[in-house]
Amino acid sequence: MKPNWFVAIPVPGGPWFPVLLADLPTGVRPSHRLDLHITLAFLGPVSPAQARAGFEALPAECEGPLRVTLSRLRGMGNRRRPSAYALTLEEGREVVASRMARWRDDVFDAAGARPDTRKPLPHITVARPPRRASDALYADGQVWMRSKALSDSIALEHIALEHIALEHIALYTWSADRRARQFQIIEQRAL
Repeated sequence: MKPNWFVAIPVPGGPWFPVLLADLPTGVRPSHRLDLHITLAFLGPVSPAQARAGFEALPAECEGPLRVTLSRLRGMGNRRRPSAYALTLEEGREVVASRMARWRDDVFDAAGARPDTRKPLPHITVARPPRRASDALYADGQVWMRSKALSDSIALEHIALEHIALEHIALYTWSADRRARQFQIIEQRAL
């Protein structure tokens, strides 16, 4: 099976990350802090040369670094059986979405990948249920996600106010050892 490729903005996993994952239900896989990112363009199983061509299609000057704050957790995909739990952005959301919308078509075209026609939704995947999770595990995931509403906890309110610097854009593929980390950065440059 060919590895998947994608272009994304790495997100530093600061002090907010372990607080957010506290009491994650057993069986839900947390993201590794070095795997946190905001996907700009998911290229799929293209060749390494195609992936690099997509990455090189980004503007030479990417408009500079960004500062964002975190917002709420949400399930991605099917509402009852999400494929992932992700944080959305509060401050900086529109700027990130705008850059995604402007850049991703050129990346898809250069890589020969199928474009994503959905409206850009900047998000950071923080955990995933297993592919064949039980209904009970999905229910536990929903309870966990609701318990982490950023307005419900002083610690999480502080996290929501913390500005996170997004300084790079990177080309990712699968990690050599997916048991330790899911992804690896092949190439990156400053935003």
